[in-house]
Amino acid sequence: MEELEQHLKAVLHRIDPPPGFEARAVRRRSRPGLKWAAALATAAMIVAGVYWQGEIAKERVMVALKLTGTKLQQIQEKVDHAQ
Repeated sequence: MEELEQHLKAVLHRIDPPPGFEARAVRRRSRPGLKWAAALATAAMIVAGVYWQGEIAKERVMVALKLTGTKLQQIQEKVDHAQ
């Protein structure tokens, strides 16, 4: 286990960021257009996910209705033969 820990320490050692990194990060964060683009992309993914879930639910309901219809038809046939 000690060998693994030494390897992890060697690989995950701290590296100082390059000069100007903080300024670039702050500038990027302050771009309003980028925030709107990220918000729109997130909203689009949520809408697509909801639509996809709705389609899956619709498909499951259709399968359940088909199964119910088949079972009711089988019961109706048994009732008709019993009479």
